Amino acid sequence: MPWLYTQMLLVITLSIGCSTQHNDIRIAVMALGPVSDRQIDAVVDGVQKVHHLRATILPGKSMPSSAYVRSRDRYDGNAVLADLSSIQVRDFDKVIGVTNFDIGINRDGERASGIMGIAELDGRAALVSTHRLSFGGVSPSKQMERLSRVAAHECGHTLGLPHCARKGCLMNDARGAIATIDATSGRLCVSCRFYRPFRLKDDALVNP
Repeated sequence: MPWLYTQMLLVITLSIGCSTQHNDIRIAVMALGPVSDRQIDAVVDGVQKVHHLRATILPGKSMPSSAYVRSRDRYDGNAVLADLSSIQVRDFDKVIGVTNFDIGINRDGERASGIMGIAELDGRAALVSTHRLSFGGVSPSKQMERLSRVAAHECGHTLGLPHCARKGCLMNDARGAIATIDATSGRLCVSCRFYRPFRLKDDALVNP
């Protein structure tokens, strides 16, 4: 029956296009400060399951002391991201930093705010923080699920994916709210799976 063949073709097409079509891109994951193996594995798992890219764990490093904002007891996300981007990681195209320290940004015309992640849009570096992922007193396994989603979201930005308004898409703009991360499906919507990134200026930054 014609409708059956159409449905089969659609399933095959979606399967082929389930990744963000960057299969040759090499991802490095690096701890910034004390980070558990379970947390690193959650980041790797999120990148590999959502984007179908192999992620390699590299030796960690400390957070850049120059990025610490003493008055808020947190690190400047933009400064840490710039430090990550400057690291010469041979044989890798992208680097994702993972930290347990709190990070934040100063938005133009707004007060400084804490965030869960930040990335260079269509760039090289992304940063994720676990500091706010325990909100609501959730279980450790729920925290790892959140971490995987934030990591996959930020990795998506480095691949050129902007925020998406489609309900349930992993690339929804969280606007700093953990509830938005919990509400997503944990997957890319069809539009984002087939998205063809366009080149943006190198200093474009985005956060959840």
